Amino acid sequence: MNLLSKTLRNIYCAFSKTARFLNNTRLFDNFSFKNFRSLCQRSNILTVNPRTQIITKGEVADKFYLILKGHVKVFLTNDKNEETVLARLVEGDYFGEQALLSGEKQKRNANVTALTKTKLLTVSYNFLKKALTQNEKVNDYLQQTNKNKLVDHLKHHTPIDSDTLYDAFKDLDGQVITGHMDDIIFNKGDQSDSVYFIIDGSVHITLSKTDSVELTKGQIFGELGVLRNSPRAGAATFKNEGKLLKIPDIIFTNLYESVPELQDFVAAIQRIYNVPSRGFVSVNMGTLENLPAIKTTFDIKNHVITALHTINNEIFNMHIENIKPDRIITYEPDISISREIGLQGNNIVAIKSSGEWDSLGHACGLLLDNNPISQSIIDLFVSEGKLSAEEEFTHNRTICYCMKVSSDTILKCISDGVNTAEKIGQTIGAGRVCGGCIPRIKVLLGQQSWLLATMAFVKKIGEHASLFRVWKQGKVFTEALPGQFINIRFLIDGNWVERSYTVVSKNEKKNYYDIAIKLEEKGYVTPWLFKQDDEIIVRISKPEGHFTLPKSIKREIVFFAAGIGITPAEAFLHQLEKSNWNREFFLDYSVHSKSDSYFYDELKKAADDESHNFHTDLHVTSEERRVNEDDVLKMVKRHPDADYYICGGKEYAQMVLNTLKKAGIPDDRIKVEYFKVQELE
Repeated sequence: MNLLSKTLRNIYCAFSKTARFLNNTRLFDNFSFKNFRSLCQRSNILTVNPRTQIITKGEVADKFYLILKGHVKVFLTNDKNEETVLARLVEGDYFGEQALLSGEKQKRNANVTALTKTKLLTVSYNFLKKALTQNEKVNDYLQQTNKNKLVDHLKHHTPIDSDTLYDAFKDLDGQVITGHMDDIIFNKGDQSDSVYFIIDGSVHITLSKTDSVELTKGQIFGELGVLRNSPRAGAATFKNEGKLLKIPDIIFTNLYESVPELQDFVAAIQRIYNVPSRGFVSVNMGTLENLPAIKTTFDIKNHVITALHTINNEIFNMHIENIKPDRIITYEPDISISREIGLQGNNIVAIKSSGEWDSLGHACGLLLDNNPISQSIIDLFVSEGKLSAEEEFTHNRTICYCMKVSSDTILKCISDGVNTAEKIGQTIGAGRVCGGCIPRIKVLLGQQSWLLATMAFVKKIGEHASLFRVWKQGKVFTEALPGQFINIRFLIDGNWVERSYTVVSKNEKKNYYDIAIKLEEKGYVTPWLFKQDDEIIVRISKPEGHFTLPKSIKREIVFFAAGIGITPAEAFLHQLEKSNWNREFFLDYSVHSKSDSYFYDELKKAADDESHNFHTDLHVTSEERRVNEDDVLKMVKRHPDADYYICGGKEYAQMVLNTLKKAGIPDDRIKVEYFKVQELE
């Protein structure tokens, strides 16, 4: 815009409120004065009352909206008329541009409703479309904004399904390619430069002479080579006439790094690929317990075997079709862990599990290979939930349990030039979920130094839990931020066994760490530890983890904790007491029984002290119902602007997380840490 045009615009804005508002959005900075004046003259003011629906999904787009005053929400509804809020927009924001950018007579892809009395400025589709053809910079800006909103759209779909993926991918500069039966998509060893989404038809992936996978409509493939920056591990061909969306590697990588839910989807696919494959395998979408799931079908020796793994939850089911077990054995040590195997004779014919199970792949291998198990292994499963003896630091052992990444995979990554734990996480996903494996990754990198220290019992903090102290004479430890954990290696029967525990110290001198440990009676480490009368020698890592308080606390804190997941909240409270904070801290604490309410007397005392801004609510689930979505929503209604922290078992934490997202709490105000029963690894 030249000086004359700018001067004329400033004069015009002095006399027109509409012109001032449009000018302040900076969206139309590159319009000439003539076009800008036409825009102002062709704009209309629309005032709507609260709860008025402004846009309905599916209607033809004819206007672009800018908010002069008020608030609106952008949302979707499912078949049960349940809402998923995608965004809350305020004064200065705009909406309705996505349909205008996509072509003639596009339909709206979301609903918009006024939350307050709202004043809108509307611009007609036809005028704005004509103006955009003359102003490339504005058009480019809106196109980029459109892509950013697609990322937000994905973030609010938990879990992601194939329709959601396609809606996002189709607008991200993808190329549609078609093919006929046996047409080659890529060969083994080719450069991994694209990810593919199957719009229609089926694709055959050949991994080796004996292993192959069939993928169908709604699946993605080629993502592992792109994310790992490695050549294609197999060949891909069209099984029949089909259509694919080819997404460039850089676009997919940027989207993957921006959207945790897409990472969950890819992780689910990786977990299914990790199920030991035998012969011909097909993979497509399915459901398990009414949740979207990756469905894998094996065709082995005239038997069809089906495996289902939910995308965003640790729920798994595998069974041989048309074969019923004659007995079922179960292992349920905790509300977050459930394992079940169906036996016909001594052969496994069905597997069900929820929660973490690190040796699930081994169990699947036994079923797929039709290998019988001995009575001693059956007894081991009943008592400890395992189908093999305790695994220690062996060749190609699993390092990252969340992403199922082995030591050999990490070492291969290091040999390719990846030299930090953070870059390893970006390349193959290890360490990006809970972070508990980062010290082990650093050992493989040669960066992690384990410190010999002394450990001893301090006091009981509950019927089944105790406080332990770790120290080294004359040693000043690295300060643990509230919520961080340390990894501890115990020497048991000649083997070093590793576990992670949150630091709860009130230690000004930094010469020890206090940690809370729950006794798992069927476990491996804690029954041994709780029997030790004397001090023991352990190895410890430096504090790790990102589940921490910010340096500057600007909002209220709401903390949802379950069971031993209370330990970070205890650490937070210690820190806040030292800092004389002036914000409110609300703790919602769930336990199975009162005897499991660790630190509760101390927390209750702090809550009763009027000089503290601390409040707590205890739920004993054996005496009352569990915390549910309604309870979480009530908390959000009372504290809409708080920062939210969640620590507990996978099922509990995922329920709270999903509810907070549905309520519109932004991702940057939610931190979650999944607590798993390490004794069952």
